[in-house]
Amino acid sequence: MVPAWGISSEPVAVVIEGENFLPLATQHLGGEAPVTLDDHFEAFLDEVVLEDVTWVDARTLRARVPGGLAPGWHSLAVVGPQGVRVELPRAYLSSLAPLARLEAWAVLERGQVSVQERTRLVVTVENKGTSAALAVTPVLHPVGEGRVEVVSEPGPTGIAAGGSASFAWELAAAAAGDVLFTLEVQGSEELTGTALRAPDVEVGPLRIRNRAVLSASFLSPEHQLVNVGQRVKVSLLVTNTGETGAIGVVPGVPVVTGPLAVAVSGPAPRSADLPPGASQEFAWEYVAGQAGTLVFQVDAAGRDAFSAVEVRAPEARSAGISVQLPAELAVRFPSLPTSVNQGQEFLVEVEVTNKGDSALRDVVLDGEGASGTCAPELVPGTMPWPASVDLLPGKGKAMFRARLIGKAEGSCVFHTGARGKDQTDGVTVVLAPVNSSTLFVRRPAALTATLSAPSGIKPGNTFDVTLTVTNTGSTLARGVNPSLPESSSTVAELVAGPATSGVDVAGGASTTFQWKYHATRVGKASFRAEAGGQDANTGAAVATGPVSSGEVSIVPEVEKLLDNPLGDGTPFAQVLGYDGRVYLGPNKGGTGGVSVDLEGLAGQSFGFFLHKDTSGNVSQNTSAAPYPSIGKVGCRVNTPECGPDNEDGRGLFFSGRVGTQEWLGIGGGKSGGDLDYVYLGQDTDDLNTMYLRHVDLSALLGGNTRGFSSAFFFRDRLYLGFPDTGGSRPYLLVVKRFPTVDPGYDAVSGTEVENLRADNMPGIGGGGTPKNTATVQMIDTLAGFNDRLYVVNNGGCVRSTTPTPRSYSSFPGDWASCTPSLTDWSSRLGRTTTKTADLEPADRAVPQLAVFQGKLYLARNTTSPAGVRGPQLFVCGPERTGSTTDCDPGDWSLVAPNSTGDTLLTQFNDPDNVSLSLLVATANALYVGFDNASRGVVLLRAPTAAPVSRDDFKGREGCSAAQFPSTCEGLAGNGLGAGATRIFDGKVLGASTGERIYLTAGNGVGPAGLYRLVD
Repeated sequence: MVPAWGISSEPVAVVIEGENFLPLATQHLGGEAPVTLDDHFEAFLDEVVLEDVTWVDARTLRARVPGGLAPGWHSLAVVGPQGVRVELPRAYLSSLAPLARLEAWAVLERGQVSVQERTRLVVTVENKGTSAALAVTPVLHPVGEGRVEVVSEPGPTGIAAGGSASFAWELAAAAAGDVLFTLEVQGSEELTGTALRAPDVEVGPLRIRNRAVLSASFLSPEHQLVNVGQRVKVSLLVTNTGETGAIGVVPGVPVVTGPLAVAVSGPAPRSADLPPGASQEFAWEYVAGQAGTLVFQVDAAGRDAFSAVEVRAPEARSAGISVQLPAELAVRFPSLPTSVNQGQEFLVEVEVTNKGDSALRDVVLDGEGASGTCAPELVPGTMPWPASVDLLPGKGKAMFRARLIGKAEGSCVFHTGARGKDQTDGVTVVLAPVNSSTLFVRRPAALTATLSAPSGIKPGNTFDVTLTVTNTGSTLARGVNPSLPESSSTVAELVAGPATSGVDVAGGASTTFQWKYHATRVGKASFRAEAGGQDANTGAAVATGPVSSGEVSIVPEVEKLLDNPLGDGTPFAQVLGYDGRVYLGPNKGGTGGVSVDLEGLAGQSFGFFLHKDTSGNVSQNTSAAPYPSIGKVGCRVNTPECGPDNEDGRGLFFSGRVGTQEWLGIGGGKSGGDLDYVYLGQDTDDLNTMYLRHVDLSALLGGNTRGFSSAFFFRDRLYLGFPDTGGSRPYLLVVKRFPTVDPGYDAVSGTEVENLRADNMPGIGGGGTPKNTATVQMIDTLAGFNDRLYVVNNGGCVRSTTPTPRSYSSFPGDWASCTPSLTDWSSRLGRTTTKTADLEPADRAVPQLAVFQGKLYLARNTTSPAGVRGPQLFVCGPERTGSTTDCDPGDWSLVAPNSTGDTLLTQFNDPDNVSLSLLVATANALYVGFDNASRGVVLLRAPTAAPVSRDDFKGREGCSAAQFPSTCEGLAGNGLGAGATRIFDGKVLGASTGERIYLTAGNGVGPAGLYRLVD
């Protein structure tokens, strides 16, 4: 027996299948029927009796399940005629609703396709029952003239009760024609396993046709050769070779290879419909942008009129279109001379170039002419040639010429353009006129010369003899060469000369030729030379003629100009420059001095005329005015031996400039204190008498002011320093008003003269921080550097922060410390003195400052804690710290320290160099001078840009000062060759091109001599 099912609310006919459903046969003997069959069977579902149970055969029974059977599985029991009972568990399922039942429908995604296209057929199967359908499988049967190939097909799947499933076939159209599709859908019921089948589904027809086929090719271009900028037409022919039409055919965007081309129109038409066998031309227009070969590549596409699928023509490639540069004109003047002489013929050539590739026809000059002042004319009997050029190929050149004469001195600029017709596109090409270089018509070359040499030089040094050649014409003098100078003596030997290849000298210009000579011995020499060349325009010879130099004096390194310049054996004298002369003084009695020219000649003595203060000076000299002396040590009070204020010692003799005016000044000393005066004047009328007016400083100086130590003209002001022993020591005053009316004036404090309160400056004064404790304090030296005032003494250094500083007490910001911070400075004490008059450099801690090659040098005389005296030389490099133009404490370093002995001193390894008494600088060198009682004065010279070591200094005849004192002496020999042991003063005087150093030196007993150093 097999399981079955039915709906419980209704009677259901069922078939019971099994084995051995046998009736009971009964044989009747003698009866009416010999054999009877008993085929009565009973059947039960659980306890429910089935109705109408009928025997069919040994394997089959039929029956009816009564309505109202309880839902669920029921066991089947069958009882045969013999009473045998058999059972089958779970033989019948009673359900409230029908079990699985399948329904199906199908669709074609596309009903029309082209051969080789694909479409999809989709079948949807729905389970209308209440149980699942298993292994649902659709089967596709295509029928028709067309043919399809199954690319992919679905597999079996289960469908839940009430659910659905889709099955898809991907079909490829293989042959043209119509195709119908029949679909069978089979499966089995989940619970009973019975077979399921949906009604068959038909779909179609699928219509298959051969598609349209497109091809494309470029038509031959209108122009195979075009110019850059010319328009180019490009045409594409598209043909439909297929069996169906193509609609909406459009070409793609052409891909252009080669140079730049810009599309300006197209395609035309924009699109077209092509029936089978039809063609369409599509056209574009481009502008050729660069030279080269243009190639166009493009495809075309449309839609098959039957299937609406895209059809595409393979990409077509055009023939190459050559793009060349259009004809372009350029003009230049290739051989125009730069200059000619008046009346000289010259050729003007005009080179016309076709810079393009396309040829030009009928080329002529256009707008030719000249402008300027040289008045050019055609050479008589000539005409410009050629008149025109028939054909000028691409990159070709043609030359037009004319012969001219320049009539007037001056200059001309020629100009011309050109025109022609482009052979390729027929466009007229025009070039606007362009200018030539300037042609100068000049006067012939003419040479003059000067021969120069230094007026003085030292033996052993080299000097230059310079021939300056000037072309006074306006034409170039070519290949100018000098002759070898002839010397008037043999005191100098030629070392080197200029190259002799010749120098071109422009009109109005100059050139120089230099020879180096070595000064071999003291003497004099002059030189004679000349130079010659050629006129650059005509080739004619031109020459200067012989010229001579001035006389060259070969003088010693140090010359002693005067033995006893003041005439009275004065052992001490100060040096100053005034009115182009050298002044020395005051003499021993303080009554005057002497002046000489820069060669030490034309000496002239002068006396002082010092005006009397008539405004009530209580300490004035009661002897008759005017006063002839500034005073001398030991003079008798109220006599002409003393100064107007009874000064009894020489202070300072100085000069300087305010604006364009030179001033002379002098001041004295008063051993008893209460010094009140300085004397100033500008008297050059009578050099025998120097008239000086007084400036009464009593309103500013104290009762313990005993001397006059420093004076410095700076920014049209006069700064004065005074030694003092009082509580406000030392004094630093600035004079803002100068005496211009006899006898002078009484200074008003703060307006005419101002006290800058150096007594409160750090390190400088007794009230400063740090405090200067010296008994006698003075302003040792004043100097200017990078537009700032520097003030130094034994205690330190202070500089202004402004060009016109004010009082330190009221305006401390106008000042800054410049005292070196290095231990080389702090380990030594600045030298002090008790002298208040007749001060020498050795009496000062800082005798001089000098500016050389952008750096500030400071000479310092020191005393060690043990009392040993010795000098130091310091240099300030402003760039090292702080301000890049001003000296700050960290900017200083020690120069040329000893390598033996005390290495914190600058003595060049000689301990007898006890004082630095000279520090001056020229444009060429820095000079130092030492007092030396045993060896004599030592002068050294540093010609290097930034001397730092002993070897940077040179001694006699250029020896290295690093060998001093063993194998190198000072300049001119130790003691200046005259036994001098002390230097009293030194200044650099003379023009910047001929600076000389003038100094006074001696032994302090005999008369001080005047010496000159040649730089």
